Amino acid sequence: MSHDTPPSKSIFQLALLVTLAIAACTVTTLQASDPVGDRAEHAFLRQLTERQLFSLAERHCRTLLASSVTPNRKAKWCLRLSDTTQKHAWFVDSASRTGLINRSVEDITEFLKVSPPSAEANLQLRLQQVRAFAAEIRMQLVLAEAGHLFGLRDEPVEQNSPVVGQSLPGRNSRAAAERGIELAVALLEQFDTIRSNLDADARQKIRDDARLLLAELHVLNWRSNTNSDDHQQLFQTADSAVSAAARSSRIGHNTARAAWLLAEWKLYSDDHRAFGLHAPNLVTSSSTDEVPLRQFLTIRSLLFRKEARQALKVVAEAEPQTARQRMHLQWLKMEALLGARELAGQLADEPLIAQTSRDFEAERDRVQRVSRGVFGDAIEAVNRRFDLVNEVGSEIADLIEQIEAERDTGDDQSALRLINVALQRLPPQNSQRSRAALQLRAGEILIQQQQWAAARARLKGACADFESVGMLAEQSAADLLRIFAMAQLVDKPRTDDGVSEMEYTTAVEAHVRNFPDQPTAKTASQWLQKIVSVRQPRRAAELSLQQFANATEPLVAAELVLRASDSLQMAADTGKSNDLADLHRQLVQHVAKLLASSRDELPVAKQVRLQVLLLEDQLQVARLQTDQWTEFAATVQRLQALINEAPANGEAGGRGGIADSVRRMQLLELIVSARTTTDVSRLSKLRQQTLEVLDKNLPQTVRFIHSQINGNTLQAGDTYLANLNGQLLWRLVQQRGQQIPIDELRWMLPVAANVAAVSGDEKSLTWLLERVTAMSLNGEQLSSVAQAVASVEQPAKQSPAANSSSAAIQEFWQQVLQNGTQGTDSWLEASLQLAQIAANNGDGQQATRRIGVVETLYPDWGTPARKARAAELLKRLSE
Repeated sequence: MSHDTPPSKSIFQLALLVTLAIAACTVTTLQASDPVGDRAEHAFLRQLTERQLFSLAERHCRTLLASSVTPNRKAKWCLRLSDTTQKHAWFVDSASRTGLINRSVEDITEFLKVSPPSAEANLQLRLQQVRAFAAEIRMQLVLAEAGHLFGLRDEPVEQNSPVVGQSLPGRNSRAAAERGIELAVALLEQFDTIRSNLDADARQKIRDDARLLLAELHVLNWRSNTNSDDHQQLFQTADSAVSAAARSSRIGHNTARAAWLLAEWKLYSDDHRAFGLHAPNLVTSSSTDEVPLRQFLTIRSLLFRKEARQALKVVAEAEPQTARQRMHLQWLKMEALLGARELAGQLADEPLIAQTSRDFEAERDRVQRVSRGVFGDAIEAVNRRFDLVNEVGSEIADLIEQIEAERDTGDDQSALRLINVALQRLPPQNSQRSRAALQLRAGEILIQQQQWAAARARLKGACADFESVGMLAEQSAADLLRIFAMAQLVDKPRTDDGVSEMEYTTAVEAHVRNFPDQPTAKTASQWLQKIVSVRQPRRAAELSLQQFANATEPLVAAELVLRASDSLQMAADTGKSNDLADLHRQLVQHVAKLLASSRDELPVAKQVRLQVLLLEDQLQVARLQTDQWTEFAATVQRLQALINEAPANGEAGGRGGIADSVRRMQLLELIVSARTTTDVSRLSKLRQQTLEVLDKNLPQTVRFIHSQINGNTLQAGDTYLANLNGQLLWRLVQQRGQQIPIDELRWMLPVAANVAAVSGDEKSLTWLLERVTAMSLNGEQLSSVAQAVASVEQPAKQSPAANSSSAAIQEFWQQVLQNGTQGTDSWLEASLQLAQIAANNGDGQQATRRIGVVETLYPDWGTPARKARAAELLKRLSE
């Protein structure tokens, strides 16, 4: 026995199961004696379903279905199984409801395929399928009306708009109704062809059942589509069907059901006089759910007329006998209590408002623990309506719900118009929740319409209102949408409400900082990573390393350090390499720690990639000499063995996943061989292997080789590597064509400048600079490109072929000087670069003059490094 279960409860449950087991045995024994067996079976199933033991009931039906011998006996248990499944659907959550209804229909369809019973049993099974469609629509109508029975038959708030609660089922319910009507009509047609083969009692019962179900479906179809174009036609069809069914239903429970359907029809078609005449004839007590209680319609009628107090009296006098009746009545009681609260608000009676609110809240607290299924969902809808009415009143609540109805139909323009009306009518005090929700809805609509600036303004207001009432989850959702709208305005003119990239980045960073525990923070972090990965790679590396500290899963940690590695490489490539050494040290330490603690928990691909990263770091630090190659080669061999162990089937972590690591290892071998060997055939083989790199890996390959020759002192093999990289870069440049994105120019230009300086191959640099001078760049873009070009540290000893700077380089720096603002970093760099070009071209006078102008106006040259370069050039000119 569980220590958490009270002994008395466990004993009760055990006794119940024993009783049910005995009943099951009794039922099985009595099967041979049909009348007694049927009564026992019915009683047993009713006990199970009334206690809401539906799974046990369905299992019992399936067991007896499988053990039955005759087709008709099987048909009877198939019918009971379907009926039990339909009853079950009333008590489950919304996600499971449709599945159960479908299953109740499909079980019969599958049964009829393999076990065709008698004609009568066949018709009874198909009638059960029609009942399933009627039950599905009734469930949808309960949920559609929930929270709106009070004054439901009133005119809508806005003319030509849907009546709240009546049109919500719409398309789904119409499809179910039409399918059910189609089945019922076909069944009646079949009935007419075989009626002579049926005995008189069965013939009349099947006919009346079919006509009654057909009439019910027509009524439900009309109720679900009160705003459709063919609404009047649906009305006339339903009216005729109900009249025909009422006339023909003269046997047993059909009489009661037909009377209830007729009264329901008169109530919903606003024939109050006729309803008053028919309602007294309905039953007030029933032990089954097949015949609904009169009180269910009487309470609705009173609520439609806004007689909430009288409705509560009827609720108090009702005596439900089944679980579903009790839950149905509980929902109607909540509707009546809500109606009393709405009526008090309309009367502006403050004491009555307070009292009716207390009554509702007390009942809500009582039923919250026991309500479930369709009526439980309906009660939740009543609760939401109560909270809304309490905040903004009935009129604005209707308007807000009408907005949702318009959105559901796809009429966003009408919804936006109603939102503006609602915002104007909201009371100034205590309405922040509704105001925020309306602003959020408006923002969503405006985003769909791509009205970014208007959406941003609305969502900003929603954020402020959500914050004022402490709704953090909703505030974070609104803020993320606001940031999304901002993203569409980046780099747009200020006259068009444009925002700068810095403003956008700041907003994303603020979201990550302010909502760390909300689901939206993950999305915002991804956006931030995307922003900074190209424009601010150093910041991207910082973010990844910060997230590594909080990573608990080894695989996540590995992804973060690898992302940080890529960002640091990008930062170095684009010249944004200030203070990268500390970050690189952190990265290497994290990688070493991760491999030491979790190596075996990582896929092979990640293991190899991390070890290659460490190997690349060793190469950078050690600047390997010939006598160190043996140790390096041994490490490569160990990694190669690890690669060979990987599965070759392309699974995650398999050989296919380590292709990038294999490529990087080949590049490491290329670098070391260029530094350490004079074996021409080997270098030729490595060169060809590198030139055959796949297009998708071309940018990373170019950047990696560039990182190995970007020092201020030429090493052995640099000219070989620069020449090879020049060929790769030219291939990449030609692939990109005339329209190279500015972000790619930022990293390509330093590589091209480096190639030109070391190998003398100026082809790519000239081509890229010509593209830059032909582009319409704003000041910020031109400045960033200038920084990228200037970031390349020129070797102390350049290739003789690179001594003469190209006209394209000179034209580029002249453009920077002319278009930039005097005294800015890019303007000062352009002045120094042009002085350098003049000196290289033998025009010492021009170079000295340029330096002198800047020395006079800006003696610090913007940075100490630039000042030192200027002094070095001036010294050279004076020699």
